[in-house]
Amino acid sequence: MVGIKILSYFFSSPCSLCHSVDISSESIGVCFSCLRELTRSQNLWHSKYTHCEVCYKKMKESGDCGSCKECQERYVFWNFFFPLRLRGAREKELFQNCKFENQKLLCRFFSLGLWRVFRLLSSNPPDAIAIVPSERKRGLNPFHPTCVLVQRLRRKWKGVKTLSLEKHSKTKQSSVAYEKRFFHAKSAFLVGKKDRMIAGRHILLIDDISTTGASLNELAKQLVEKGAKRVSCVVLLLSEGYK
Repeated sequence: MVGIKILSYFFSSPCSLCHSVDISSESIGVCFSCLRELTRSQNLWHSKYTHCEVCYKKMKESGDCGSCKECQERYVFWNFFFPLRLRGAREKELFQNCKFENQKLLCRFFSLGLWRVFRLLSSNPPDAIAIVPSERKRGLNPFHPTCVLVQRLRRKWKGVKTLSLEKHSKTKQSSVAYEKRFFHAKSAFLVGKKDRMIAGRHILLIDDISTTGASLNELAKQLVEKGAKRVSCVVLLLSEGYK
């Protein structure tokens, strides 16, 4: 906290939404006032709507419970799915600033709420972490939105290993038409055959944003086929929006 105050004296970090400066904007890129409003909107969505127990998206019928129609009509290979945030207009703006404008402070904002993941997986923590690649290259971009999330996961679960995943397709999943993403994902990703840390282990897949869940489901399928005992998924942002 003292370090943040010293740095803020020389280099102020205004809020990415309203451009005001306070201790919160200096630490996570969002001021306290905007953070409070964002949290209120998220909590209101959760209290107003029921969500699918499989993909976490809003149930279309108010009286529905369990899994949604889409999840009932397809095979889902993950055992646990949890989004840290739902995408509203302001979350979308923050995400774009973080991913495309390299505003690294916002990586801390999108890792807020990670304590819920620790609580939900406390009885069965993962043995390995795998980051879903968005491009055909190895390694993690230092400004990738999940970088702070991964650091905190490794700090919490010190014995966790890192599993490498590969993407063969040059086409980004986000540029593919919605209805074609599941077909594209089947040939876009590959779990390396040389990895020996899959069989009998609990793998945690991490992605920055989930729209259809096609990438996560395809990778979960490949991990299960290679003997993974359990596959969990955590995403920074779920495309399910709110007004």
